[in-house]
Amino acid sequence: MRKRKTYVFQIQEQPANSFSGKDGTWATLETNGTVYGEFWTVGGSERFASEKTESVCTHRIKLNSNSALTTKNRILYGSRVFDIVFIGSPDIRTGEIIVEVKEHV
Repeated sequence: MRKRKTYVFQIQEQPANSFSGKDGTWATLETNGTVYGEFWTVGGSERFASEKTESVCTHRIKLNSNSALTTKNRILYGSRVFDIVFIGSPDIRTGEIIVEVKEHV
């Protein structure tokens, strides 16, 4: 699988404030902030809560191993934002990891 897409890792500097409605502040990770990878869609769901419909897509992204990446980070691809759900163990042969992410549409 050829990795053609460019991803940016971000870390949250200030947490979201539910009282004021602000989303929080995010900054690009300094170490390997931009990497190449490939992703595919695993599934999607839609739910109705608080009188609104929310759609969530689940994807998997194959990346080069990055020790700085945690589930507290998020991944950007263009204008799309992915919340990290799970980070798999690195492949022994290639050093690649599979990251499971959710995208709120």
